[in-house]
Formats: sequence, C-alpha cells, structure tokens
Amino acid sequence: MGRMMFVCGPPGSGKTTYVAERAKRGDLIIDLDDLWEALTGLGRFDESEILLPYIHEARNAVLKRWGAYRNCDIWFIHCAAWRDKRRAARRMFDADVVILEVSPNECVRRSEGRGSDRVKLFDMATAWWREYQKYPNDPEETVIKES
Repeated sequence: MGRMMFVCGPPGSGKTTYVAERAKRGDLIIDLDDLWEALTGLGRFDESEILLPYIHEARNAVLKRWGAYRNCDIWFIHCAAWRDKRRAARRMFDADVVILEVSPNECVRRSEGRGSDRVKLFDMATAWWREYQKYPNDPEETVIKES
C-alpha cells in the first residue's frame, strides 16, 4: 500500500528539492507550481484567479484516484501553514507530514537564479510565517529547520 508524504513550508523553502532528493522511480509528485506551469504555460508567480480552479481540479483528481488505489507512494507539496490543513491530510490519507521551517531570507537565497521576484518571494515567505501554526513537539509532524 502506498504512503503519502505531505511536504510543507514557505515558498522557496526547498520543498521541491527535498522531494526530488527522496522520491523514487514510480512515485507520484503533486506540486501545484508544476501543475500551474504545465497547464497554463505561465510562470510560477504569474497567477490568474480565473485559472486556479483548473489547477485545483487537476490536483484533486490525482488525489482522488490515488486515494482509491494507493498502489504507489505520493509526495504532496503544499505550503500548508495552517495546522488544520496538515491534520486533514494526515487523517484523510494517513500522510507523513514534513515541515521545512526556513526563514524568508533563506527562501530568497535558495531561489536565486530561478528568475523569481525576490521581493514578492520574500513577502510570500513572510506571510507564510505570519500564518504558520506550529505546535511544539507534535509527534505527528517532522519539522526540519533550515540548515
């Protein structure tokens, strides 16, 4: 039976890199940024509210199918600053939750050379930290602090 790894953290924290270093051949990877680029042809930060429901529907279709079969491992990349989002993934899919706690400055540094708008990325990472609901010593969440 396949497992879900729910990888969370602020924009630019290294979630995609974390998954790329750990996923194996045959695993599914759900990354809204990648879906956005693939389905719209637009850049990661070139958002359009009109198109976002299509991206969410594509993600939900993959999650629904995986939930029915669970015949492979799946990596779900999501910012998920809110505790209830992480808890819902854990309950619905018996997910292993990993949170990358990375400062806004480090998020910007890690994203250098990728064409990211430094100011926008810093603001998005700062907003994540404002919304982040952390529960110290939660045995159901693995927290990885920036290194």
